[in-house]
Amino acid sequence: VQDEGGAAFRELHVETAVVLEDAGETELAIELFLDANELLEALRIVAAVGEAMLADVPSDRLSSWLDRLPPDLRSGEPWPLLMEAQVACREADYGRALNRIGEAERLFRATADEAGLYETLSMRESALFWRGDTGAAMDACREALRHAGTDAQRIHSLLSLGSAAVE
Repeated sequence: VQDEGGAAFRELHVETAVVLEDAGETELAIELFLDANELLEALRIVAAVGEAMLADVPSDRLSSWLDRLPPDLRSGEPWPLLMEAQVACREADYGRALNRIGEAERLFRATADEAGLYETLSMRESALFWRGDTGAAMDACREALRHAGTDAQRIHSLLSLGSAAVE
């Protein structure tokens, strides 16, 4: 920063984040994009790796990422809403989680984002299942199955449906 200035330091963060993303180090890439105030780039990575990545990120890190986003971005973009939902589920606050999931679903439907919609419905199924509402979880699985875009998503939805049915 002293030698090259703040702009060069920020650019180094961005370049390093790109390299880390290419190497599969998505959490670190997100951190650097957030540090460089490249918020939409950070959210782009979250969207690219989806719900499965969010499930693996520790709650304190998710909360840290959310804290670095301005309120308008947190409420106006679907992925921050799903990040909040993930944290709420871990805190067993399923009402708040389902509220955030519903808001994200509305945004994904408005843009006809099938991949995002699948991720949202999958997250809804999980929240409903852990809340103990297996009938609604099964309905969410069926709807997710209609929006699944890959064989892996279809298998995941069918396994979740089977799990809810057994429960």
